[in-house]
Amino acid sequence: MIILITLSYSQSCPSPSHVDFTSYVVSGTNDWLVSPYYPSGTWAPITGNTGGWVSMPDAPFIWDSSACICTITITRSFFLPVLPSKVSLYVIVDDYVTATVNGGSSCYVPYNKKTLCDMTSSAVKGLNQLKLDATNTGGPAGLAYKLEAYSKLA
Repeated sequence: MIILITLSYSQSCPSPSHVDFTSYVVSGTNDWLVSPYYPSGTWAPITGNTGGWVSMPDAPFIWDSSACICTITITRSFFLPVLPSKVSLYVIVDDYVTATVNGGSSCYVPYNKKTLCDMTSSAVKGLNQLKLDATNTGGPAGLAYKLEAYSKLA
């Protein structure tokens, strides 16, 4: 004996304005770091939160492992499939940093304060580059960031 059960099934297509393409880029070993100790560059190492800094979930602290008293440059490329409606960059640093996306408007972040930077005007559809020029004036050094690019398919 075969019992046939029929279920009512309906699937509708989602509205394109509801397809979420939010992208996240966080600090980590995929960041390219240039410093006086690494003039040709190297991948950024993860450091511990040795300075008792404010922390950021899902964004580890990175820095030049030589703990130099210097300025380092960290770059990270990321791809956005559509033009974002908003790009937010959260940064924590010891001692200070200036951040840019695609060389556009900059954001200055002071010591040990989680700072939100609006980078929307500098982001483009396609390949983008985040650049962070960070300075340490002594003691342990660290930098953590999280970039969130909010996009919806239109």
